[in-house]
Amino acid sequence: MRWDLPRNAPSDLKVEVTSNGHLWGTVPASGQGVVDRLGYGTHSIRFVDGRKGGYTSAYSTVTFHAGTWRCDSTITNANSIVQEWPVSEPVTAD
Repeated sequence: MRWDLPRNAPSDLKVEVTSNGHLWGTVPASGQGVVDRLGYGTHSIRFVDGRKGGYTSAYSTVTFHAGTWRCDSTITNANSIVQEWPVSEPVTAD
């Protein structure tokens, strides 16, 4: 599984993968990575900001279908695809 990083993504952005409602694992998003060892079935993925109070994207799902010699997949993106990561500016008092 591969992904494109949103513009302005923080350096500690992670990709979280869940399977059957349980956290399968978290990998650095900067690797635009490949998540290996996912079994057949449906998995949910989202971007997670490591900063306290940071933004978390909606889940997208990927389903791997068993095949004789290969694995077919179906991807359903979240309602809104994150192309630019929201930047949170600190609130300052004058």
